[in-house]
Amino acid sequence: MRARQLAGAVEFLAATEGLRAADPVRTNVLGSVATGVVEGRGYDREHWWVLEDAAGCVVGAAIWTLPYRLLLAPMPPTAYAALAAAVTLLGTVPPGIIGPPEVAHGVAAAAGLTTRIAMRERILVLGEFVPTTGVRGSARRATLDDADLGAAWFAQFSLDSGALVPDPRESFLARATNNRFWEVDGVPVSMAGHAPLV
Repeated sequence: MRARQLAGAVEFLAATEGLRAADPVRTNVLGSVATGVVEGRGYDREHWWVLEDAAGCVVGAAIWTLPYRLLLAPMPPTAYAALAAAVTLLGTVPPGIIGPPEVAHGVAAAAGLTTRIAMRERILVLGEFVPTTGVRGSARRATLDDADLGAAWFAQFSLDSGALVPDPRESFLARATNNRFWEVDGVPVSMAGHAPLV
């Protein structure tokens, strides 16, 4: 098993196409982040890896877009040590690891890091969309004019959840076209985001 570091997001998307097609729900964030970089979103530094078995088949993937946490795709336990070694070679410890619990703990242990669970996330898959009825208000797409409110809500989400949002305004603006507000009597009361399946 080997961890192969890639040159950038374009190469990552091409190399992980089969892996992401086989497990599109659990790998969608990796695809979304890589697509965002291709479309112009920047980070302090970016690292892209695929995990390959002896036959050269991609069996896992990881990205680290600093200052955010290391993000892992599902991968077999035999890949943990290879990825841990590749990340350790960078000389910087990630501020956290996001991924399936067994993979996150396995990679951290292989890197000699102690872990604690900071947040559990759940993936819910919509089977059939049923429009709302009997609920006050309506949805509308976010615009750039919503940046102050969106940034304030992103900052509060970061405080409440412990999720790292270094620049709430930039985070909101980077996703503005995919954000929706729910308004009651013209006042935004909730916000949700959407990332298309990559």
